[in-house]
Amino acid sequence: MLYKILEKYTKLKTNSQTAFEKTNKEIENYDKEIIKNFLELYDKEVKIIHQNEEKIEKNLQLLYAESLNLQKNTNEACKIYDDLLEYFKEAGDLYNWCTILEKEMNSLENIFIPGKNPDPKDEINKDNI
Repeated sequence: MLYKILEKYTKLKTNSQTAFEKTNKEIENYDKEIIKNFLELYDKEVKIIHQNEEKIEKNLQLLYAESLNLQKNTNEACKIYDDLLEYFKEAGDLYNWCTILEKEMNSLENIFIPGKNPDPKDEINKDNI
């Protein structure tokens, strides 16, 4: 009888140990699968991050080139604007010089040919008298 109990105990122990080992192997397999999935996901994310970094770097290089181009165009536009202001000043000086020259010519003409080209200022002054 003791032998039968020992035999049943041994069978139960063996079955229990087999079930325990089977459960342990399943848990280890789940652990391995989870770690594998995590690493694959991590690798995917790292690859995506690396690709995004490369895209950002390319965009930064394009942006830098465009900003240099914009700076160059801005400098050229400022120089053209400064030149335009200088031309306007020269045109104003030329207009003033022409006006002075015209007045001098009119006054010389009035001196040498009196009455031919009356001074418009004189007519305004005569009307007010």
